[in-house]
Amino acid sequence: MKKSWQNDSCATVQACYNIYHVSVAAALWCGVPPDEVNAELKHATSTGQATALGRATLRHPYLSCLEPRMRAIHSAIDSGELMSCKEDGINPGVHVGYERRHVKGIDLKEWAKKIAPSERPEFLFDDAERATHPTFKTEDFNALQASLGASKARLEQRNIEYLAVQSERNQLIGERDSLKAMVDRMGTPGVRSGASYLNIIGGLLALLQDQRPTKADTSNQVNIIDALVAAYGDKNGISERNLQSKFAEANRSLNQV
Repeated sequence: MKKSWQNDSCATVQACYNIYHVSVAAALWCGVPPDEVNAELKHATSTGQATALGRATLRHPYLSCLEPRMRAIHSAIDSGELMSCKEDGINPGVHVGYERRHVKGIDLKEWAKKIAPSERPEFLFDDAERATHPTFKTEDFNALQASLGASKARLEQRNIEYLAVQSERNQLIGERDSLKAMVDRMGTPGVRSGASYLNIIGGLLALLQDQRPTKADTSNQVNIIDALVAAYGDKNGISERNLQSKFAEANRSLNQV
C-alpha cells in the first residue's frame, strides 16, 4: 500500500513550469481537462481575419469563456503585465507575434494573483490559494477550514443527540397515550373507588350510630351486609357482592402481622 506522499503528483508545481500557448492557457483556465484541451480547441474559430489579434483570438461554440480569457491574456502581454515567449521558452520578453504567443505557467500565476480568487486558474492554484485573497493569508484559510470542520463535527453530534431525545420523547408519548387509553376504557377508577369506600364507611357509621329508622342487627358480617344493602343499595359500592369483597380485603389487612 502506497503512503500518502507517494501519491503526490506535484501537478500544481508542474503546471507552473510548463509553457502554454495562449489558447491552451485560456482553455485550461476555463476548466477544460488537460487531456481534452486539443480536442475542444478544434471546435474553436478565429474571431476575425482582419487583424493578427483577431486571428489569434478564438471563439468556441459553447465554451463562452474562451474568447474573453484569451483577450485578457493578450491584453496583459500587450500592457507588459504578463511576459510572453515562443513555444521553446527561449528569450522571454521579446516581441512575439500574436499567433505564436506562449506563456510560462509561473508568469501566468503571478499575473492571475492580481485577479479575484474566483478567477484564479484551477490548474495553477490549489484550493487554499484559490480561496484566499491577497490580504487573507493561507494560515487564516487553514484555520477557518479547521474551525469549519470542528463545527460540522459538533453539529453532527448535536443531531445524533437530538434524534435520541426525539426517540425517547416519542416513546414516552406512546406510553402516555397507551395509559390514557387504558384509563378511558376503565372509566375513572380513582373517583369511583373513592366514592365507593366513602359510601361503605358512611353506611357503617350510620349502623353503628343507630341512625336508621329501624334498628339493624349488626351481630355478624352477613347481617351488616344485608342491612347496608337494604338501607343504601342505591349508592355506589353498596352491593352484596362488592361488600363481601371489600370486607374480605379488610379482614385480611387487619389480620396481617
